[in-house]
Amino acid sequence: MRSLKTVDLSIRPMGPRLTERVRVHVFLCLVAYDVEWHRRQALAPLLCDADDKAAGEARRASVVAPAQRSPRAQRTTRTQRTDAGLPIPSFQTLLDD
Repeated sequence: MRSLKTVDLSIRPMGPRLTERVRVHVFLCLVAYDVEWHRRQALAPLLCDADDKAAGEARRASVVAPAQRSPRAQRTTRTQRTDAGLPIPSFQTLLDD
């Protein structure tokens, strides 16, 4: 690989066309995606991610209605602050730090 993966993981065409190398490439992409998912789950309280999905689901009129954000997620988006009053960083900023 010529460059490291970024937070925007995607499986795209690659140079080697040998079956085993393609399988390894897809496997590594999936492992990297899994690591990113676990990082995002652990950092959800610091980010503006929806970490209170139960409150958002309670606001939905039906299962086919559009998803609703929880009051907590709306507040953090509006104020750009966490519950502790800290500024909300981006996922990339946290990785850089």
